[in-house]
Amino acid sequence: ISTNGTTMIGEPGSIISSLDYAINKQPTWLSEMFGIDNAGRCIIYYLIERTNPGQRRNEPVGITMRSASLSPDNINVFYQGSRITDPEHLQKLGHSITGTETVLSAPQLDTSPTTTKSKISSWRSFLEEICLEELENSLAGATAYTKQQLKNLCSQVNHNPSYRHITSKLLETIDTTMPETALIGSRPLDALSILKSRNLAIASPAVSVGIVAIIAELQLQNLNCFSFDFQHHHAIEVASKIVSGSTNSPPELVSLGLPVAAWFMERSPVKYHPLMFIPGISKRIVASGKLTQPELSRGHYLFMNNAPSVASFYFSSMKERGVVAGSKIKVSHMEPIETLSLMTEADSDLRAILFFPHYKIHQLKNQSAIVDDIVASRQNTENILLIREDLARDSSLTIAITTLIRHGWLSLLASRDNRRAAIGAIVADNTYKDFLWRSTGMFMTKHDP
Repeated sequence: ISTNGTTMIGEPGSIISSLDYAINKQPTWLSEMFGIDNAGRCIIYYLIERTNPGQRRNEPVGITMRSASLSPDNINVFYQGSRITDPEHLQKLGHSITGTETVLSAPQLDTSPTTTKSKISSWRSFLEEICLEELENSLAGATAYTKQQLKNLCSQVNHNPSYRHITSKLLETIDTTMPETALIGSRPLDALSILKSRNLAIASPAVSVGIVAIIAELQLQNLNCFSFDFQHHHAIEVASKIVSGSTNSPPELVSLGLPVAAWFMERSPVKYHPLMFIPGISKRIVASGKLTQPELSRGHYLFMNNAPSVASFYFSSMKERGVVAGSKIKVSHMEPIETLSLMTEADSDLRAILFFPHYKIHQLKNQSAIVDDIVASRQNTENILLIREDLARDSSLTIAITTLIRHGWLSLLASRDNRRAAIGAIVADNTYKDFLWRSTGMFMTKHDP
């Protein structure tokens, strides 16, 4: 075990070696123990990283826990559908598992936010903390690194009942023949030389930390040829501005969630093509922290449903899985910032489906509880990077753009120091920091920008 207690190393014949062998073979018991995602991939792949996987080299195998996936903040205990945080209740649960007779009282929700007001020294420090967590979670959940993984992801999305009708045509045109050198971000200087005479505009919501951090990483490496327009509240706003023609000129690249991208491509007067998947954005369901036993199957759900959105498709997937029942559910369209003030009233019937960082602000301001399943919430969160049609015709440009984006992406994946530096650069940008302070409703918490 390493000095930081996160990596286990084993020689052939050791327990670690046996676990590595099991992960390679993915036996039934492993999937039953950890569960599987929609593509049939065992959840354990999201929890660990391996060095020398399959023991192909004549050296020990290493297994490292992914801190982003196994953060204490992400370990939850549920009993009868409710989250348990009270130590006494947890102890009684432990006794019931070990066979000790005990009577469990009504479970209580965790009503304390991940980061409490007393722990926040400034909006900048809070933003830096939650953006780093969001980045690491999105990187841990991303899987489209190789051609086969890209094809698998397209197939997985197309077979999702909530997505297939709107995204099938979108994903038919994504390039699964991109050279391997581009997919691994190899030779970024060559790519930069192809793009050096250009200043490519990327339009993206400010809350899409994945692409924001990738561009910040490229800037830190002096490899940037992109201008970033991030002053948008959400993907629907980005898409609507281009569709309505209210932008000065259509950007060369647009980062959107899957459902919004499909909606956008059907309506945009300027044609775009899918270029690549990129790390997406998280979403969670929040309810009043004063609830003792929230039920997802009933209640008044608030989310953006005036156009296809990540929230609306998440709700549809909940209906597909039987989590919500139509006769017991009311749905209203509402912008995330509006839910912040409404849920202050702590109506026990309200549930809000929110994307990052709005659910974090709810935890901070309203002591709201997150009540959905974290594994389900992380499925199909990828974003699509779209490229304007006139650029898409030039294969040298698409390869160069892919190479640079992938290089920044894999640089973040390779080092936590890189991730910290990129997030540090983002939150040091006063325009970015102030925009999120306003657009998330953080000003309602009485914290200065």
